[in-house]
Amino acid sequence: MSFAVSLADWLGILAKIGTLLAPAMGIFHLPGEAAVVLVSGWLVGIYGAVAAMAILHLSTAQVTVLALMTLTAHNLPVETTVQHRTGTPWWLNLIARVGTSAVLGWIAAFALHAAGGDSALQGAAVTAAEAPAHAGFVAFLAHWAVSAGKLAAKVLVILLALMLLTEWMRARDVYHRIAQPLRPLLAFMGLSASVAFLWITAMVLGLAYGSGLLMEEAREPGRYRAVDLRDLNISIGVCHSVLEDTALLASLGASLFWITLPRLIAAALVVRAVRLCAPRIGDPAR
Repeated sequence: MSFAVSLADWLGILAKIGTLLAPAMGIFHLPGEAAVVLVSGWLVGIYGAVAAMAILHLSTAQVTVLALMTLTAHNLPVETTVQHRTGTPWWLNLIARVGTSAVLGWIAAFALHAAGGDSALQGAAVTAAEAPAHAGFVAFLAHWAVSAGKLAAKVLVILLALMLLTEWMRARDVYHRIAQPLRPLLAFMGLSASVAFLWITAMVLGLAYGSGLLMEEAREPGRYRAVDLRDLNISIGVCHSVLEDTALLASLGASLFWITLPRLIAAALVVRAVRLCAPRIGDPAR
């Protein structure tokens, strides 16, 4: 993905995409080329979005807005399928995630722009180093290889650290131990205490890596109510993998506050909105 976006930039294709999509992305105070990041995130996942984002020349505020939108809606073909197999229609999760992503992106863009953009944030975004002007293909390839290598090394360090942490949590049975103390938070999120283990799994491992545990637990007869699973899937669709995905995008300069707290609040609100607007979905009793 990194190479494809870099090649498109070198060939001038990215500039044409930017010109075409500038009006739509302007709603979020983003350049038209940023649409490549969103589409990469939707179809490929967080890694695709990170690879594409690192190539573009974005400000800290723009990285933060894109990160928030991508964290809310990414890897949709895989993750909506996982959620469909745990009892919630894929189309409901798709609408909830893409819609919430757009709303959060607009709010963050409006708030940061009103506060002065980058001056409202601490730190600086990682931007692609300028390639030599009119560089030949060999020079372009060398420039891309160095940039991609640095990004890959950073991602590797983050992932190794998080893998060690999550394996330690599994070995120490931390997931089950913290389920009881987290009941007040689950109540705020609009979720039943019965889904605490599944919620924690999604928060730590995510939907793709945690899919085996999520589907195995959800399929156990009589263990969970259908409506509780629906609420859970809506919630973790909007906000999950708060360790790995958040760390990866924060390493590019995104604001930790903006890519964490708004997602939690949005998840709590969307759960209640779906419960109010579509109470029959996921409830066999009705």
